[in-house]
Amino acid sequence: MKKILLLLAAIFCAAITNAQTYAWTQKANFGGGARYEPVGFSIGLRGYAGLGVTWTGSAIDYNHQDWWEYDPGTNVWTQKANFIGAGRNGACSFVIGADGYVGTGWTPSQTSTFYKYNSLTNTWSQIATFIGAPRYDAAAFAIGNKGYVGLGFSPYFNDFYEYDPTSNSWTQKANFPGGARQTSSQFVINGTGYVGTGDTQFSWYYDDLWAYDPVSDTWSQKANFPGGGRGATESFVFNNKGFIGTGTDEVTVFKNFWEYDATTDNWSPIPDLVGIERWHAFSFAINHGKGSPFDGGYIGGGSSTLFPNPTLLADFWCYCPTTGIDEKNSANNISIYPNPANDFIFISGITGRESYISIYDMTAKIILKAKINSGDFKINLAQLAEGSYVYEITSGTKKMKAGKLIISGKE
Repeated sequence: MKKILLLLAAIFCAAITNAQTYAWTQKANFGGGARYEPVGFSIGLRGYAGLGVTWTGSAIDYNHQDWWEYDPGTNVWTQKANFIGAGRNGACSFVIGADGYVGTGWTPSQTSTFYKYNSLTNTWSQIATFIGAPRYDAAAFAIGNKGYVGLGFSPYFNDFYEYDPTSNSWTQKANFPGGARQTSSQFVINGTGYVGTGDTQFSWYYDDLWAYDPVSDTWSQKANFPGGGRGATESFVFNNKGFIGTGTDEVTVFKNFWEYDATTDNWSPIPDLVGIERWHAFSFAINHGKGSPFDGGYIGGGSSTLFPNPTLLADFWCYCPTTGIDEKNSANNISIYPNPANDFIFISGITGRESYISIYDMTAKIILKAKINSGDFKINLAQLAEGSYVYEITSGTKKMKAGKLIISGKE
């Protein structure tokens, strides 16, 4: 428990700063172990992943039906209700409200079956079968209350379909104009879907990007992905920016990442994944907002080497906020005590600056804010319940000190 609280404190210190920067940090390994071509998505402040394939010697196991939930606040994976369809890899997914949808894939034959995961009740149910041909390594995303699925393999496809959960029905939409392919990237920004990269294996590796407008049912080409043609990438969205990285061109397995700004139609590099290079991993983004430390892209699993000797991975990484505290002027002379506290704390070391203390609960909601005078200043905590909090001391725009505060011993 102590380790978890320390981790939470570090995360929330990052959350409560104004100037956020981002870096890759390692998180708890995926709960299901090493996995190739799993599927993942996020709902609210939780990530979900499962299915996929593993190897034991020359034996290939396609039968994984396990399903896992990731809590970024505790950095813990928890196993949830198993997927009720046939175990599969190369499935696609999208999210509408509190429901995640998982379908198509290789079982070990291509399939069109689709299922819904209700995150509120932790239950699966089968929905209408996808009306396109059976396939795997398809593209999928959701816009508003509709899901979209297309492309994929066996053979290569460029068709595209819309799912309406209200009528539990599929409708064919305008074909993807960039050419039939598998293993593409996809994300959604401000009601527009984006699909790009992908491959026709051992033949062509794409670096293009296309935008889909669901209102007009039309596609338009955007600036090419600058990382070069590749397939089996991972992609996600947070802060209204799209991110694409990792993947392979069947010669190199990549670990670099790029950020896409839909407003300017421009790409820019971000730091390479600190973990090992990979392809056919899983990924999702957390988009809680309001400066949440959980906002970022998460990626895990996959393989770091190509066939015929894949090296499967279980590690898990986040491109998340780093601390923005002004270290030059911070913790050296400022003290907060006692900690753990009961009904009050003292703050010392504030000299001649107009400063404030803010106390946040573990959802990043501000609970208390007070001006601090010079000298030893007393803060009344009587209205705060027992538990773990994060404090931040600021002077103007500078972050002077931040850390974990525990309140205990209340009668």
